[in-house]
Amino acid sequence: MLRLLLFLAAAAAILVVLRKLVRGRRPAAENPYTRSTATLEAAPEDDVYPADVDGLTTWLLERAGRDIGIPVVQDPLVQMRMRDAAVKALEELGSAESSEINLPYIAADSSGAKHFLVRLERSRLQR
Repeated sequence: MLRLLLFLAAAAAILVVLRKLVRGRRPAAENPYTRSTATLEAAPEDDVYPADVDGLTTWLLERAGRDIGIPVVQDPLVQMRMRDAAVKALEELGSAESSEINLPYIAADSSGAKHFLVRLERSRLQR
């Protein structure tokens, strides 16, 4: 048992050293996990969005495609993530004044990953 614990401790120490070596070789700007890409901010003041889940999901997909510049409407994984985010946002808007939808790595192109961030306000829901 003691040998196993010593082996695991040594393996963990080696992993820490290897991670430091890998990070040292790659500049932060080239690291695909830390690269800054297009991000959506708050919805414009004149935007009004639907109050039902399907309508809000469609609105979010169209908005993301327009602002990111990548057509995401046909991607089933993006549709599922947007629908889940729409359900959560509508639940939050039932008790709060605003809700934030933050979906990192929603799409990617040759310039890198794209992230989706938008703030919805209860006052702009269509009733």
